[in-house]
Amino acid sequence: MTNVVRPYDLHQQVFLLSILSNAVNSINDVGTEAELSAKLWTTMSLLIGLNKDTIGDWKIVWGPSVREVLKFGIVNNVMAVLRKQDERDGIVYVVVVGATNPDSPYDWFVEDFAVFKQVDFPGSRNGEKISQATSIGLEMLLSLSSPPDGAVCEPPQPQVSLHAFLGSVRDARNAKLIFTGHSLGGALSPALALYFMQENSPAGPFGAWGQVLTYPTAGATPGNAAFADLYAEYFPAEPAGQAPYRHWNTLLWNDLDVVPHAWIPADILATPTLYNPNPPPNLEVAALVLAGVLKLRGYEYTRLENERLKGTTEPIKGGDWASYLTEMGEQHVAAYFKLFGVPEWAPPPPPFHAKPLISWQAKQQHVNAAREKRCLPIITPADVDPLAHLAQRYPAELSAGREVQAEVRGG
Repeated sequence: MTNVVRPYDLHQQVFLLSILSNAVNSINDVGTEAELSAKLWTTMSLLIGLNKDTIGDWKIVWGPSVREVLKFGIVNNVMAVLRKQDERDGIVYVVVVGATNPDSPYDWFVEDFAVFKQVDFPGSRNGEKISQATSIGLEMLLSLSSPPDGAVCEPPQPQVSLHAFLGSVRDARNAKLIFTGHSLGGALSPALALYFMQENSPAGPFGAWGQVLTYPTAGATPGNAAFADLYAEYFPAEPAGQAPYRHWNTLLWNDLDVVPHAWIPADILATPTLYNPNPPPNLEVAALVLAGVLKLRGYEYTRLENERLKGTTEPIKGGDWASYLTEMGEQHVAAYFKLFGVPEWAPPPPPFHAKPLISWQAKQQHVNAAREKRCLPIITPADVDPLAHLAQRYPAELSAGREVQAEVRGG
């Protein structure tokens, strides 16, 4: 009996395209922006071509465009547009926005953690604010253009911005346009979609599309309540389908994933004990300080319309950093493949490394080694403890965090 290959539904396909956009987010992928764009185009096209019976026959029609800010040779931001047309889904365009590159200091310290200042969302009319991190990331995306001819194999593309490209699509009136991204992309893609679609957008007229949707996953909260309200005005959540992940215009997040808990103080306080009642050293202090900083500075973050997916895990054995970070990585990436019904695409568990916690100097050593085609020993948390002196350095923030904790427990 011949096995019948059934294509994934459109939600699953969009999620996988989002994941594939991160194919060159690795310390082993070092090069110029043009070289990284070409490598990403080749990798995405190959994987889609080999799996088109399930993932769909998608073609890259803009990009992929890569931004490499610090000239270390590693990716900071990625964006691409893909198109397909078939009998089931019609004409669909997908704008994919890349996730945080774990090997990019810029991504970690600027586009992820620069949240202790809020700025006006472009075109703000009723106090809509976004984090400085989201604002910088949005500016980066808007600065991208399709790579110059010769940077990718085919098809030849004019070097135009995303806005110019989407405004020139001839079959737009008969097509769906979907903005998606995971992790950092899960925060930036809704902001990008709203930037283009809002009535008084600084981008000007966007053009008429049959339907514009969003599909962010695993993203941190990008802005305040007014921003969330404006987003809901332009992208009202559509009714969920038979499976929880079938939910357009809705942030989909695993309730055991640390990242979507940011940047709401009460949720931040829950993260140290997500996997074990005994958290790693100083992690509870770090959570208290983070919550305290947000409270003292008066910044309010409100999660976008969202669907909280029920994650599963076995309690980790030790209250050490290695165990916690390994589980955190699994819940932020691999767990979503199961939640979205595509477990066969899940990456194997990587060997533990704590590069997100290492110093800038250690990061640079890894980048230099990658350029020289050398390998460095894996860096463990024992090499650096960035949380050791938090309580002494931030007593007022720690006190404010304890006030937030008391309010949460009192509620």
